[in-house]
Amino acid sequence: DKPMLPQKHVEYIVKTAFKNGLSVVAHIERVSDVLYGLDCGVREFSHFPVNDVFTDHDIDRLISAEALFCSTLTPLFVRAKYEDIFKNYYNNACNNMHLYYEAGGMITLGNDSGTGYCMYPDMYVEMMLAEKIMKNRKDVIRAVTINNARACRLSKCGIIDVGMKADVVVYRQNPYENLKYLKTIKMVLCQGQKVYATKDNPLI
Repeated sequence: DKPMLPQKHVEYIVKTAFKNGLSVVAHIERVSDVLYGLDCGVREFSHFPVNDVFTDHDIDRLISAEALFCSTLTPLFVRAKYEDIFKNYYNNACNNMHLYYEAGGMITLGNDSGTGYCMYPDMYVEMMLAEKIMKNRKDVIRAVTINNARACRLSKCGIIDVGMKADVVVYRQNPYENLKYLKTIKMVLCQGQKVYATKDNPLI
């Protein structure tokens, strides 16, 4: 087992961070890690547990605490192709994500890019894996836009509306119909300025 900080130390870290307007994200592997984090005041978690599965009581606690989880399924999916133990890890993570999603929990998407096991630097694979669990493309897109912006404390990002930053991706086809259309990028705007456009796209 990995060494754990005493609860009073973690509580102090969390309280100090919150007092200074900072967030605390716990890197977890087990359900017990999550529950320990909750006891210490942590409300944001990187990864879903891979060693075991939430009980109904665990889910109720997490929902009541308005906990937030970042998915990071991609490296597990990759390693499961080559290592049997990671098949079990991947299945547990997917089961936990499904349970929390069905309960209405807050989920963001991230792919753990840079770990060495994430062979896909973009979010496309993570979104495809999430769709298998959520069964709802709009919720997948919400998780990677609105929810991710909220998790990063970016109050002016995540949606298209008056007063928000004009960070916009324009597609040739509607990703709500099929996530594979995420690969049909036509234009990218960053704060209202065009930073990418296909050759057949007129200047704006």
